Amino acid sequence: MEQKKTPVYVLTGFLGSGKTTLLKEMLAAEKSAGKTPAVVLNELGEANVEKSYFNEETLIEKLNGCICCTIQTDLTDDLLDFFTYSKKKPDVMFIEGTGVADPLQVIDGLTDPRLQAFIDIKSVIGVVDAARYIEYQSIFSSSKEVREVLRSHLLHSSLLILNKVDECDARTLEKVKKKIDKAKPSSVPVIEASYGDVLHEELMMSRFEHTLEDSQEQRQEIEHSHFQALHIEPETQLLKGNLKNWLESLPEQVVRVKGIVHMKGEGKGVILQYSPGSLSLEPLSHRGEEGVQRLIVIGYNINPADIKESFSKMVQKAKG
Repeated sequence: MEQKKTPVYVLTGFLGSGKTTLLKEMLAAEKSAGKTPAVVLNELGEANVEKSYFNEETLIEKLNGCICCTIQTDLTDDLLDFFTYSKKKPDVMFIEGTGVADPLQVIDGLTDPRLQAFIDIKSVIGVVDAARYIEYQSIFSSSKEVREVLRSHLLHSSLLILNKVDECDARTLEKVKKKIDKAKPSSVPVIEASYGDVLHEELMMSRFEHTLEDSQEQRQEIEHSHFQALHIEPETQLLKGNLKNWLESLPEQVVRVKGIVHMKGEGKGVILQYSPGSLSLEPLSHRGEEGVQRLIVIGYNINPADIKESFSKMVQKAKG
């Protein structure tokens, strides 16, 4: 029997936007409903000053780096250990990134094929500081790096919380909303809030789209999603040359492909990592699932049927 997956929510947002306040509200609501949550806290420094807020929670700390880049692999390995060896699995997991984390890179770590049996990504919630958004966007009062971080939050979140609206006058708030609407994907909803006060049901909605290749009945079509993770489970060994050609033929909306695959003529499976122009195939470690092949295609506005069809043609070509 397939084990129940833990729903995962990623919280992102620039420093001081109110992520932790929102996280505390979400935790309180889940606990009042009788749920057992787990929390992953990420901090760039050697200590997390907000740790005391979460003394009663199952807590995983990631320090001295950002889970979207320098310690992304550590996060994947730690979650794999947690779900493999923990006697009691949490009912829900919340992951709070640093203020400079790129949501897409966090998702990249969470979509590691080894984690797919344990977690179900539900939403990437971006928190925006309405009171300082104009300042952060100004070339005179912020840096290029800050503007790029904010842009990644707008582009790669599946829900945006425009927080601290109580600190803005009506004219400024309207200006901020227009700028955000122009920068974000049109399908991503924006909810205005003060002190992270948002209807809990809105926060817990599934907004990250998973499309499973092997069964139409298993597909989720999430109306509000703008990026997708297409899961493909090959049933036969693959030819390296054919696989490489298929990867290079994928549409430009595909930003990442990763997985565990078995190559013809090789004894063990390999971990595949692909981004446009770069393909890596590494021997499967002892943690891997030797018998299971799984590819995860991550992209924006991709057509799952087209990708599935092209993959099937590649497999048939290898058989021929």
